[in-house]
Amino acid sequence: MLIGVDKRFDKRISQNKRYNEPAYTTDHFVVIVGRKYESNRVPKYIFYDVGTAHENKGASDENTLWVEGNFLKGKFDNSKYVVTEVRRNVR
Repeated sequence: MLIGVDKRFDKRISQNKRYNEPAYTTDHFVVIVGRKYESNRVPKYIFYDVGTAHENKGASDENTLWVEGNFLKGKFDNSKYVVTEVRRNVR
């Protein structure tokens, strides 16, 4: 699946900006490539960041998205991601 993320979401929240501002949109894309479970059986989704020049970071199984509150969040190379859209693969 192709996942749209907002890389600056947490920064805007910390600046007390409103959710309904147009800036809260997709500004980057990642690709879900798998799923793994932690001990609490909550899934984490493995993603590859196709927009980086660093293959070892972009294609790492350490890149994960998880449910946090009402959001699906993730972290990649010190950037926090919040999922803003999901585009399913066409079969």
